[in-house]
Amino acid sequence: MEPNENLNEIASCVDIDLGSSPKVIYSVFAQKANKNDPNTGYQNELKSFDFTNKIPSELLSSLKLEITEIDRDSFISAHAPLDKPSLVKAEKDGRMWVLDDNWVNDPGMFQDNGGGAGHPRSGFALAAFNEQKIKEKLIKAIRRILDHTRHIEFANKGITENTTNSRIVVRLFFSAIGAIGSGSVHKFLDGLIRNCALEAGVEAKVVLCMLLKGNFSVPNLKKAIPNELTTLTTIRVKATGAYVNPRTGIIEPVPFDILFVSSNINNEGNITSLDRLLCHEGQVNYFIQNTPGGGSLTERFCDIQGWGYDENGHRY
Repeated sequence: MEPNENLNEIASCVDIDLGSSPKVIYSVFAQKANKNDPNTGYQNELKSFDFTNKIPSELLSSLKLEITEIDRDSFISAHAPLDKPSLVKAEKDGRMWVLDDNWVNDPGMFQDNGGGAGHPRSGFALAAFNEQKIKEKLIKAIRRILDHTRHIEFANKGITENTTNSRIVVRLFFSAIGAIGSGSVHKFLDGLIRNCALEAGVEAKVVLCMLLKGNFSVPNLKKAIPNELTTLTTIRVKATGAYVNPRTGIIEPVPFDILFVSSNINNEGNITSLDRLLCHEGQVNYFIQNTPGGGSLTERFCDIQGWGYDENGHRY
């Protein structure tokens, strides 16, 4: 999406964690921010969409994290209603649909852990079920940042950031291989974020932060590979600006501004474990958000926002 040079970009942003892995990234980021900047700490507004606000226990001991759960105000529970009237209404509203006959025989590797069982459509449906709750919390988070910015404006006349003509950054963190992240991200991109920002009185710049499997060995490989391929393909199609929403038949504009892709594979040697990769991501986010070098980097983001595709599908 082309940048609007007439908009001031607000420094603090809203971080939305979709699924389990991004909660670990947040914990590393917040813990480092709190220790290095005790007077300011974690400045962004966090919203976490998952089945539980607990950070995966298997990663806590290896990373020695002190933040073990997401606070209730920042957490949005990914649960569907169980009563029949709510389910019937959801089906009539198009928020759920009938699954194929064989789906129950192959629901995924983990059937009792409160997860999405490796099915992104479950993640999408859960985001649709909880859309109103997501909107309320997201609008509240944006308004809190605006209120803080206005307070700074009044306190320091040297800051002339006009929140009525500003853009706020909303970052979506998700894994491409799981159910909650790779499914619910499309609901968030389906106008939800931008509409919430407009209701709060600003525009939104949407930044996607996507984790890939790399060469990790994951438990549910049968579903991880097609989930990742489907997610990457869908994101690429949406980036063309010619994506046709299969539910509405409407051609949609590009729903995000920047895409960051991370995996454990790199030119200097592979990161050998998931906890190390998530720790690395938390450290990188701290650098971008809390250091002069990171600030200098974000100022150059606009240089990579003008890309598109020609008629042959080649990026320019």
